[in-house]
Amino acid sequence: MNKTHYTEDQEDLYQLMGGQMWSLYDDRYNIKQAASECFTKEKLREFAPDKDHFMIHLVGMGDYETFGPNKNADAFRAEGLKKYANTFVTDGCFFREHRNRSQEKEGIGVIKAASYYPDMHRVELIVWGHKKKAEEEYEMAKAGSPLSFSMSCRVPYDECNACGNKARTPREYCDHMKSARLQYIPDFKKYAFVHNDHPTFFDMSRVHKPADRIAHYLEYAFPDNDMRKAASAQSRVILGCEWAEYEGVSLPADSMVLAGAKRAMLEKLANEEQYLEGISAQGHYNARPGEKRAFAENVAPSALQGELEEVELDAFRKVHPGTLFYQLSKQACLLPFFSFAAYATNQTVKSAMEDPTLVLASKHLPSVFRNLLSPSSCCGCSDLGGIEKLFNSSSHKTQCMDQGMDDEVQRFMDKVTQRFSISTEPVRRRVMQITITKSASSKESVAAQLVNDISCADAEKAEAMANLYALYKVAALVDMKDLHGLTIDEAQLILTVSQNRVF
Repeated sequence: MNKTHYTEDQEDLYQLMGGQMWSLYDDRYNIKQAASECFTKEKLREFAPDKDHFMIHLVGMGDYETFGPNKNADAFRAEGLKKYANTFVTDGCFFREHRNRSQEKEGIGVIKAASYYPDMHRVELIVWGHKKKAEEEYEMAKAGSPLSFSMSCRVPYDECNACGNKARTPREYCDHMKSARLQYIPDFKKYAFVHNDHPTFFDMSRVHKPADRIAHYLEYAFPDNDMRKAASAQSRVILGCEWAEYEGVSLPADSMVLAGAKRAMLEKLANEEQYLEGISAQGHYNARPGEKRAFAENVAPSALQGELEEVELDAFRKVHPGTLFYQLSKQACLLPFFSFAAYATNQTVKSAMEDPTLVLASKHLPSVFRNLLSPSSCCGCSDLGGIEKLFNSSSHKTQCMDQGMDDEVQRFMDKVTQRFSISTEPVRRRVMQITITKSASSKESVAAQLVNDISCADAEKAEAMANLYALYKVAALVDMKDLHGLTIDEAQLILTVSQNRVF
């Protein structure tokens, strides 16, 4: 499987470096000495760049024995890093934002050297950036602006630290990695994360602001010999393989098709999406409508509106994602888009609604289910891998053990049920209440202003975020069906799709 690792995912290493550690070399006769003995001054001179390149010496990652697992629940032992660090050179390339399909077409430089430094327990790299292809990075480095880096690797399998389960894909993960990542497992007296002992590093990317990532991690997990319980047990943990999927780090051979109940649900949603578009294209009608059309045109548009309040969002962040998705599915609730995006990107709802990338993502929503089914879509089902499992609810037993699930969270969950449930009675009450005023939304004008100058990279992220939201909805409906033992009826499908059309 493919995995992505950000250098700031190891907080202790990051802090020891005083933040990001990198040094720029642009003149072979005026080389600066980096704060490391991994590459001596003589060795740095040996790798001094030619006239078309500049050189960056950077710290890539730390070993597990010293820094523990990273925030993605991935650990890389010193023995493996020492053995495989050179694959950065033999298999890797310098990219931007993990656009790594073709080294020749998308590479912005080369990796000249990589080595595990035992004294500092970390991997360091020497990277050449091409002055034209990596012009943005070159200018930022010369100006002293911070650069952030992220690596990607392939592993034949990873191994659970708690139970020893070996998984070749996320589908083969044990329960510890599905619902207890970075949590302490009393039965094993160990923490739940995976060891990656045979990595092949094929990508070192310069990435934009870490705030662009779709999650934020609150605490660090302690190594096994420190038996304190990590506060991160209640924070949101996205696996390295899931980061790789989100960032587009996947090879054709690794792709899979969304299957089973989720595929069937996606097809149903796509059909209703097509139906609603047809109604919209026909405009208002005078003839007496059928029952379905009357519901779609008069009820569904006003049944699911608004966003979470900030206090509700803050409360939901206290629990594990699996617990949150379980509770929402139990109440047949669907998060509105900007609330989902705010939760995923660790923003407020207000800032999410002002984020140009997320505003653009909302414009993809009216056709997002059909886009996922389209083989021509760059983010179609064939490229999703197992990332849809990210939105699965935990088991009843697991969510009952979540210490973050307190009375406050339950109180807010009850309030949210009244606004975002697709069950019959809550919908009927809402529609009866939402009849007096309908204020014009300002989202359209704001969106037009925000998305005019958006970059190609952010446009791709917007589509990815829209697709993630669609996958969340597919998983939520399947969970609702399983939890309640009911068939998701046509009215509920229409409500789900209509919620995507209010922007």
